[in-house]
Amino acid sequence: QSWRNRLDASPGRSTSPPPFHPLSLQRGRDSPLPPPPPPCILLAFNPNKGDNLAPRLEAAGFEVANLDVTLDAAHDVCVPENAAPFLQLATEGAYSFAWLSSPCRYFCVGADGRPCLFPVAEPLGLANPPPDWCAYVAQGRRIIQFVFDLICALDSSGTPWAAENPARRHVEGSDAFWKEFKEWGTLWDALTHLGLPTRVSFAEVTFPYCALMDYDDSYQKYTTIWASVLAGAVVEAFVGLVCLHRQRGERHARRLRGFDAAGGSVTAAAASYPPEMLRRCVGAIVQVVRAAHTRGAAALPAGAPQRPSSVTLSSIPA
Repeated sequence: QSWRNRLDASPGRSTSPPPFHPLSLQRGRDSPLPPPPPPCILLAFNPNKGDNLAPRLEAAGFEVANLDVTLDAAHDVCVPENAAPFLQLATEGAYSFAWLSSPCRYFCVGADGRPCLFPVAEPLGLANPPPDWCAYVAQGRRIIQFVFDLICALDSSGTPWAAENPARRHVEGSDAFWKEFKEWGTLWDALTHLGLPTRVSFAEVTFPYCALMDYDDSYQKYTTIWASVLAGAVVEAFVGLVCLHRQRGERHARRLRGFDAAGGSVTAAAASYPPEMLRRCVGAIVQVVRAAHTRGAAALPAGAPQRPSSVTLSSIPA
């Protein structure tokens, strides 16, 4: 007798097959499946205003987890209890991709009156800062540590990631070298001091914002991106960009330093990414997520179930 006849002939037995029985599995296959969840992108410290990555990624079909302290005090990662959930999710591989744009103000050379608090020689902050700046340095140090911990957590789960911040200014011979501020450290100096390059593998690229803007309405801001090996497409999207003003021996009409006539910081103009940079970022992220899914599917044996939170290729933007 077939298992179906035996089941029907058994007295006192339910006519429903037991869990995970072939019949229940067949019924499950015949039932309409819920749509797969969209890939979740973590945006760490993304400015949630104006034209930024969040709405563009959402428009492209992604779910966005926006870690931004301006949204909610619970996002203040300087508090260990707030940082822990994000680090745990990163370790578990809950994100399809992560973009980190941590605050660059701690290393910013554009604000008049701010001393050099994170020099190249002490990239984690002065051991003895001026009294009025002690809390500021302590906060910057905690954010640097969180960025380090988050990248390590993402890398441990094989999650593609990319981090963006102003370029090093003290490397003589590089396009970003700025003699006037060669003593000022950067996020990259701090992460290197913590030993990140010995913990994870990554590629990097440095480029000027002006190469992504209209020539006559541009400013020069050299930016560096570090990206995990699995996120190499992000680096490739910005390779080869150069400052045409420098090549032509001309100066930019706009200089990101000091304050405007209304008392606002001039550097605030560069807080948002140029539209062309946003376009390239989104295109690269889509490419990275699709490639990661394809690799994951190819690594599974035929018929093997995927992770419960897996994303199907059809749910990833084209």
